Order: sequence, then C-alpha cells, then structure tokens
Amino acid sequence: MGASGSGKSTLLKVLAGQLQPTSGEVILNGQSLYPNLDALKRYVSYMPQQDAFDEHLTIGENLQFAAAIRSPHLSRRDRMRRLDAKLIELGLGERRDAVVGSAEKQNVERRRAQTPQHRPRYDRHVGRLSFR
Repeated sequence: MGASGSGKSTLLKVLAGQLQPTSGEVILNGQSLYPNLDALKRYVSYMPQQDAFDEHLTIGENLQFAAAIRSPHLSRRDRMRRLDAKLIELGLGERRDAVVGSAEKQNVERRRAQTPQHRPRYDRHVGRLSFR
C-alpha cells in the first residue's frame, strides 16, 4: 500500500523481471533474478491492473493469444495441447468458443489464478503478480 506515485507498480515490475532495479537485487529460488533471468522467467509473470482479456475474442482465442506471448518457445501444437488441458482444468472446456463478457473475464482470470501453478500477489489496484 502506498500513495499514488510511490512506486508500487514499479516494484511489481522489478519483482516480475520486467524492470531491472538500479540498486539491490531480487532473489528467487535462492538465485539472483536478473543475472539468471532466462532460467527463472518461467516462474514469474506480471499482469497489470488493466484487463488482459479482449471482450471481442472467445475464451479460447484469448488464452491462445496469451500462450503465444508467454510461451513463444513452444510450437503452436504444444501450446494448443496445453491450452486444451488448461481449459479442462478450469472447467471451461465447453465454453472455449464463448465470447468473454465483463463478468466472464473476471471469472476466467479468477479461475486461472486459483490453479496450483499460480499463486497470485495483488497490488492495491488488484493488478496481479503471479508466481508459477
């Protein structure tokens, strides 16, 4: 918690590996984050307070887009296989082709954040810092 402009979002970006600090270090799993960013980045992600879902896309399309951004090293086939498994895990397999409305967006994100791989940390504005 802090006043506007006090650095809350900046701190979250530093912790998520998106903004290297000018001093100090971030330790994750006993390793300094920035010198080992390639090895550790799979454990850390940051979702800003803005909605990550496009309400004009289906649930499946939104998750495909997110997977392509977060896992460009995987083949499209591997991403789709993981996406199918995630939709089933979240109980959304039958809703894959449904368009994401505002209530659905929150529900999908809440369910995603509650999976065992994600332990969300919230900032004052409910932006998410997830450790996978």
